[in-house]
Order: sequence, then C-alpha cells, then structure tokens
Amino acid sequence: MGGICGSFGSSAQLESIAKKIRENDERELYVKNPGVALIGNRGRCFGDGFFYGNIYSDEEIDACYEGTIDDIAKSFAAIARKADGEFIITAFHSDKLCISRDYFGKMPLFFQKKPVFQFSTSQKGFEKSKNVARVPEGSSVVVKNGKITKRHIRPKLKFKKKRLDFFTAMPLIQKELGAAIERRAQHHKKLTIMFSGGLDSTLLAKIGMKYADISLVTIGSECAEDRINAEKLEDLFGLKLDIIELDPEVVEKHARTVIDAIGSRSVLDFEIALPSYLAALHTKADLLISGQGADELFGGYFRYNEAYKKSPEEFEKIQLYDIINLSEKNLERDQLAVKAGGSHLSTPYLTPELASIALSTETMTKINVLHNKIVLRKIAEKNCLPMEICIRNKKAMQYGCGIHTILQKMAKERSYTKEKAKEEGYTGPLEMIVNSF
Repeated sequence: MGGICGSFGSSAQLESIAKKIRENDERELYVKNPGVALIGNRGRCFGDGFFYGNIYSDEEIDACYEGTIDDIAKSFAAIARKADGEFIITAFHSDKLCISRDYFGKMPLFFQKKPVFQFSTSQKGFEKSKNVARVPEGSSVVVKNGKITKRHIRPKLKFKKKRLDFFTAMPLIQKELGAAIERRAQHHKKLTIMFSGGLDSTLLAKIGMKYADISLVTIGSECAEDRINAEKLEDLFGLKLDIIELDPEVVEKHARTVIDAIGSRSVLDFEIALPSYLAALHTKADLLISGQGADELFGGYFRYNEAYKKSPEEFEKIQLYDIINLSEKNLERDQLAVKAGGSHLSTPYLTPELASIALSTETMTKINVLHNKIVLRKIAEKNCLPMEICIRNKKAMQYGCGIHTILQKMAKERSYTKEKAKEEGYTGPLEMIVNSF
C-alpha cells in the first residue's frame, strides 16, 4: 500500500529510512537540505489514504496548494478538521515542508527530530530510536530546515453544553452514518466489511447495501462466536460471506509479519491486529470497512456501564479519554496491520460530523445502568434488523474470533506456565507465547 517518508538529512540518512519501508512498496518523498526534494523543488504528495465526498474536488484540492507553505498548512488544517477520510497530505516548497493528518489520526504519521528531522507513515525506519513522536490528530505542522516552526492543532474535543435528546439525535446519527458509507461507495463500488455478526458491523452491512456492492469477511476458529453469529446472518442479507479459518498454524505462520508491521508485542495489540491483517490479506479489498469507533462514541464497553453506576460524569470522563486517545491506542495499530495485508482500513463511524453529534448527545441516549449503545440499538431496530442483533452485547474481537483461546492452548502445549513466565520476566504465558514468535 501507499505511504511516504522523508528527511532533511544527508543522502545516506534518506536512504537509511527509505530502505526500511521500501519492502512495503511505500512511496518516498525525499526532502534534502537545503530543501531540494528529489522529486522536485515544489510540489505535493498525497502520502496515504483517501478523502471521501464530492466536497473535495480536484479543483478545491488544487486551491489548497496556493500561496506559501504557511498558507497551505492553514488550508490543510481546515481540511483535517472537517474531512471524512483516512489520509496524510504533504506539500513542500524550497526549504519548507508541511505534513497534515486526518481528524482522528486514522493514518499513522511518525517523526523524529534528532539526529535530523525524518518522518514516515511506517514505524520501520525508527525501530531503534527513542525519540519517535506523532503528528497530532487533525493537525498540520510546518517544518523548516529540519525544525518544526508552526503547528495548527485540532480544537480540543469536549462535550457540548447544549445536548441533543434521543429523538433529535437518532435521525442525525443515522443520516451521517448512511452518508459516510455512501461517500465511500462513490469512490469504491465494492466494499468489504469486517463482519462479526454484532450490532456495529451488522448495522453497517444493512445500511451499506443501499449504496454499494457489499461483501462480508469473518475471521474465526471453528467454534468462535463471531463465526457462528456471522454464518447465521448470511442468508438474512443474501450477501457473500468469506470465512477465514483461524487456528494455531495460521497464527504461527503470520505472527512475525504482524508484529513487525504494528511495532508491538503487546498481547492485546497482537490479538486484535492478527485478525485484521488476515482479513486484508485474504480479501484483497481496496477498502476494508470496520465498525471501529462505535463503542467509543456511543458507550459500548461494559466498563462504561460500571463507570455510569458511579455517575454520568464518570462515564463521560472515561468516554472522552477513549475518544481522544483512539488513534494511539487502536487506529494506528489496526491501519498498520491492514496495510501489511495489502488493503486500507476505513471506519464510517469515525467522521468529524458523527463525533460532533456524539459529543452533543445526552448521555442517557447512549447508556444507562443496564444498557449501552441505546441509540444505535434503536437505529438497528428501525432498520428492521433481528431483535437478537439489536440487543446483542459486545464481545471483544480477541474473544469473539477465538484467537485468545488459541494462544492459551499454544502456551499450554509448550508448557508456558505462570511460574515459568515470571521466571523469564513476562507477565504471563500469553506474553511469553507472543514474544516467542
């Protein structure tokens, strides 16, 4: 898949970072001191990803590149605050560079300042560096002679004082979710949805059928709950469902590729990234659609109910933290895994407009002591989905697809006990097994 890297250093330093990511067929944008880009001394490069929607015509994008780099950075920042999509945009002129990132930070964008300023959409070039940072979500930065001279930061996310009630919020949410899928269908007539048979992915499939040629892909072991649920719904939709078998051999075969791609050996990261990678690898879809973000925006986690029991304010505190940290905690990992599999991860629930609606919606519309994602469940009901879907509770991917159980069995077969893991400095057998790959 696409991507960019660049450096204000010497030719050798440029080659060093480029060599690491050439394996992924990344595009390379070289910015060489004193500011001569090897692909031209003035120009642009769409680093990665897509804009969705007619609002960003070629003419309008061209207009963003008019003026100085400082002018361009302001234009990029304005786009990042309202554009639906997953993208990195860059521009360069003489000794200045501008790099910008989408609203939620769905596309990874790393940089380091020392020994020279370098940036990349892959972590591979920075494996041994302790000084790696991220361009903030929804923001643009200007770099001159290897130093960041200006930042245009996304406005702080916060709950609105004036809140929307249930009956006002529900049609707005459905309208924007439908529009988000339609925008993607305008660019890609065939959309593949990562399908668990749960509320979020089923709602995407139901709405998506109005706009695009939808296919479904489910990753799961033989008795995995996600797989069983997905197979039950295949006839209901009349859509093509691809089942990707998950077993110890598959895990062993692809583990190292996934770990290298996401730059992490965390058990949780691995358990979520591997199924995403497999979905991309087997479907070869231009866009792989995910329900990511629905839980954060509309209160889908069990721990949210526990927080709400303490107080609505406690729930909102945790929810806002999760939304703000979505990129670093989840989105970067998932995109890197899907890119390694040869596709692009797109998340219709995560649009700037839908985030604004969610942060303007009354808390009781999302969650109470007993129930969560109340408004999404009602939308699913209005779209004639079976009641078992409308009331189905969330099951985390690592449990729903069966990978957690597979890792437990693999650890047991290798006699990785808690005691042995502790002796070797691991927190438990699963961390030990992931680090063995």
